[in-house]
Amino acid sequence: MYNMSPPNLSELLSVAQTAAYEGGQSTLGFYGREQLAIETKPDASPVTEADKQAEKIILSIIRARRPEDPIIAEESGETSGSGKYRWIIDPIDGTKSFIAGIPFYGTTIGVEDTESGDIVVGILYFPALNDMLWAVKDHGTFRNGRRVRVAPIHTFSETVLLATDIRHIHEAGLSGAFHELISKVKFFRTWGDCYGHFLVATGRAGLMIDAKMKIWDSAPLKPIIEEAGGVFCDRAGKADIRAESVFSGTPDVMQQFLEIIKRHTI
Repeated sequence: MYNMSPPNLSELLSVAQTAAYEGGQSTLGFYGREQLAIETKPDASPVTEADKQAEKIILSIIRARRPEDPIIAEESGETSGSGKYRWIIDPIDGTKSFIAGIPFYGTTIGVEDTESGDIVVGILYFPALNDMLWAVKDHGTFRNGRRVRVAPIHTFSETVLLATDIRHIHEAGLSGAFHELISKVKFFRTWGDCYGHFLVATGRAGLMIDAKMKIWDSAPLKPIIEEAGGVFCDRAGKADIRAESVFSGTPDVMQQFLEIIKRHTI
């Protein structure tokens, strides 16, 4: 599909796609069950047997094809390795949606070049929708094989605003900026987690707010949004996958949103 060597990004993409698909598909055996084993982690977030099984499948595929690469996985933690590329995995992003039987949860994988610190491959796979979004650095963002881009949205009045959880916005100290923003946009919906970023990358929303994030949530989003022509950043405008609060959006809308944040934090 691509001429991406060196480095062999096509191999990384192939492994990531296979792992995300196989891991994601495994969740469907649990999806919609009335009786689902749910545990609460120390950070108060839920984890299910589906999360654990999907992660095991993803790890087995990566380790079989990239045995030297280090890995960060949400449920099993970090393993070291001598390889250049680090795999960052979330077997189910949107576990609360999954538990509720809402199909907007995703299996996500980001691949980090440990020498440059950049994310070179990003995958979002939505098993219940059988929809896959992927990006390779400098090679674009694709949805099921077709290239996608953010919408040509320049003003708040054109913008569909999305957010994962309004409570997280308040806890992050973004209440003032959010209330000013919500009064200006076309309309607001809470199609959250990775699905909200998916809607930005595919041109159906102008701005997504995720106020409480971990590295495995953010890693795949950076190349997916950037390669679609959008902006992925924290409240300071930096594309930091380790930031607690991150946003994705069109360039013009993001610039205006960051100015609102600045006004409310001075």
